[in-house]
Amino acid sequence: MKEETLEEFIQREGYPEGHTQDIWEDGVRRGINWQQEQILQFLYSEIIERRPYSSSKMCEVVIEFIEQFKKK
Repeated sequence: MKEETLEEFIQREGYPEGHTQDIWEDGVRRGINWQQEQILQFLYSEIIERRPYSSSKMCEVVIEFIEQFKKK
């Protein structure tokens, strides 16, 4: 399955009536960012909760990545 870029999505969907390109793109970007934050928060909470039971170094790497992402 090919990942779709924001530009491809907007071209495929078009702009809702009464919306300009800038307003529509801004709304889509905000939605994407919100969704990413929700996914990262879920992963973070799951990893933190399970970390005492895991000997995997991957947990530490993922936690570090998410914490760096949150600072942006």
